[in-house]
Amino acid sequence: MFSLPLFKQTVKANWVMFAVMGALMAIFLAQFAGMEMTQSLLLLIYYGMIGLILPTIYILISSNKLLAGQVDKGSMAYVLSTPKRRITVCLTQIIYQVGTVVIMFAVTTVAHLIVNAAMPLDLASAAAVLKINVIGTLSAKQIVLMNLTSCASCLALSGLCYMFSGIFNLSKFSSGCSGIVCGVSILGSLFGMFGSMLNVDALALFKYVSVYSFFDVEGILTGTSTWIVLFIVALCISVIAYVVGTLRFCKKDLPL
Repeated sequence: MFSLPLFKQTVKANWVMFAVMGALMAIFLAQFAGMEMTQSLLLLIYYGMIGLILPTIYILISSNKLLAGQVDKGSMAYVLSTPKRRITVCLTQIIYQVGTVVIMFAVTTVAHLIVNAAMPLDLASAAAVLKINVIGTLSAKQIVLMNLTSCASCLALSGLCYMFSGIFNLSKFSSGCSGIVCGVSILGSLFGMFGSMLNVDALALFKYVSVYSFFDVEGILTGTSTWIVLFIVALCISVIAYVVGTLRFCKKDLPL
C-alpha cells in the first residue's frame, strides 16, 4: 500500500519548493517574533498572511504534480506499468503531501518556541492590532495550538487541491480549480481580517469563504473552545477531500 520508489520520485520533484517555502516560513516567523519593532505585528502579518500564503503556494504547486500532472505528461503510464495498484499510488502521494505540510509547521513551531522563550511576546500590544483584549505573554501552549490549527487549515486546502488532481486528467483543469480555491481562501482571509480591524462588516464576512476561516487565533488567545470545533471540521474536510480524490482516481479511465 506504499511505494518507496514513487515516494522518492515525488520528493525529488518537489524538494526544492518544499525547502524554500519551509525556510522562508521559519525565517519570517523568527524575524517578526524576534525583533522588538515587529513583535506587535506577529499575529497580524505572519499568522494572518505570510504563514498562510507561503504554504498555500507550496500546496498549489505540489498537489498538481501528485496525480494530474503525471497523467498529463504521460509519466503515470510508466508508474502504473509496474506492479502498483492505483490505491498504492494514491496513498503514497497522500503520505507525501500530508507529511510535508506537517513538517513545515513542525519546524515553524519549534522556531517560534525558541524565539519566544528568549523574547516573549506581549499579547496586549500584539492582540490589540486584531481588536482582541488579552493580557500577559504568549505561552508555549498557545504557540503550539496556533500552528496546529493553522496546519489543519492547510491540510484541508491540500485535500481539496489533491481532490482536483485526482478528478482531472489535465493539469490545466486541476491547477485551475486548485488556484481558484487557493486564491479565494487567501483573499477571503485578508479581506475578512482587514474588515474586522476596520469594523467593516461587509469585508469581515469574506472570511467565511476562506478555508482559513478554520484558523481561530482569537479563540486560542482568549481561551474559548471554538477553535476545537473549527479544528475538527478542517480535519474532516481534509479526510473527505482526500478520500474523494482517491476514489475518483482509482475508478476513472486514464489516457495511458
